[in-house]
Amino acid sequence: MLQEFITSSLVIDDDFEEVKDLISYLEDQKDIWVKYYSPSEVEKKTIPFNNRKIIFLDLYLDDSRSSTDNIALIRKYFKSIIGENFGTYGIVLWTKHINHFEDFCSKIFLKKQPIYTSAICHSFG
Repeated sequence: MLQEFITSSLVIDDDFEEVKDLISYLEDQKDIWVKYYSPSEVEKKTIPFNNRKIIFLDLYLDDSRSSTDNIALIRKYFKSIIGENFGTYGIVLWTKHINHFEDFCSKIFLKKQPIYTSAICHSFG
């Protein structure tokens, strides 16, 4: 059922080993095209991504930064690589720091940014 709605995805994580099973599952079992980027690769990207239906994202892209700094980094990525013509997408966010999940939800979707107009934030755990 997942592949009926999602044909392509983007995975951003600082540790490929943490996401390789997810990538394999999506590609091999669900026939969903996946592109993986590390945060440093995202930093170097100059052309915005085309439509991706779902983005898998680690809240702690840089373990040496605070959650607030990582959220600011994620906002920067979204502004530079997604832009306004990206299309409809979902975000799957994971973190070992559940208490920082609400910070992400409250700070990532600012009303003055037209590309982040709505969000459904729910934590499992």
